[in-house]
Amino acid sequence: EPRQKGTNLAEGIRFLTKILKHNAIVFMLSDFDTSGYDKALKTVAKRHDCIGIHIYDRLDYNFPNLGLVPVQDAETGQITWIDSADTTLRDWWKKSYLRQKDATQETLVQSGWDYLPFATNEDYVHKLQSFFLQRMKR
Repeated sequence: EPRQKGTNLAEGIRFLTKILKHNAIVFMLSDFDTSGYDKALKTVAKRHDCIGIHIYDRLDYNFPNLGLVPVQDAETGQITWIDSADTTLRDWWKKSYLRQKDATQETLVQSGWDYLPFATNEDYVHKLQSFFLQRMKR
């Protein structure tokens, strides 16, 4: 049972560095919708081969026109009503998501991690095969 709400990637990465005694390939699957984990990423990448797998859904960036709808923050539980018919709001939603996605990629790459985005509806087997074939060529 979680002691608190929210995601703490930094704490998870710190735990990982404590339990891994030998060099390893580390896969982190997340939506990376949090902050404050940059330093921990760099620390673990110094010793391990790290791959950040960014999981996202098309609704993360393409909010549908459903009229007035309640949305709940999965981290805090807070509910907010939004007018999804508002094109300005939907454009803001998409731009906000794309900025966050770009920032996630930049953070991971600058920290020494490989970055691999996966949509929830994607064929992950083919994409993973292609990714590892490209890595072998490096």
